[in-house]
Amino acid sequence: MLVIVPLAMVLGARAISWAAAQIKTWKTGDTLTADDLNATFAALNSPQTVVDNFNAAVAGGAAVKLGAVTAAAPQYDLRWMMQHAAAGAACAAASPAGDSQAGHVVLSKPTGVTCAAACAANTAGAYTSCRTSIAIGSVRPTQATAYTDVLAQNYNYGCSDSQSNYDEVAGQGLNSSYTAYCCCYR
Repeated sequence: MLVIVPLAMVLGARAISWAAAQIKTWKTGDTLTADDLNATFAALNSPQTVVDNFNAAVAGGAAVKLGAVTAAAPQYDLRWMMQHAAAGAACAAASPAGDSQAGHVVLSKPTGVTCAAACAANTAGAYTSCRTSIAIGSVRPTQATAYTDVLAQNYNYGCSDSQSNYDEVAGQGLNSSYTAYCCCYR
């Protein structure tokens, strides 16, 4: 059996062409053919198809996952990562200039608890001071097309706010208007 394998770089992936009718037959009788391999590599070498399939799945309501994770691991959802990055940026913006020597963390704000209490209780004594409570919401999922486009909304509630809404751990946030976070520091 002759197998010809020309390699070329196509968008960072190797384009491979297998010229053999049947490449491998297993004891079960299953076979791997050149057509099977060529179709698989063609699909892998078509980044637009991958992007189109991804976008169609997301538009259809599929959870967005990063890396090798299972459907039972929603903590890897790209939307949550974006919310967390926004909360981190908002907490950093609420900190005074030159405050970087004090360690900072962002926690999910528990329902009905102030951030002052959450910072004191949930950081094992490391980040017991509260800077503020930030709520991130209504993040625009597409590129802005005008300088007047609203990209996101947020609120700065302060450390003593104990509202009962926007609790990420309770599952609120992606499908409701906001998600609240506590900005804690040493």
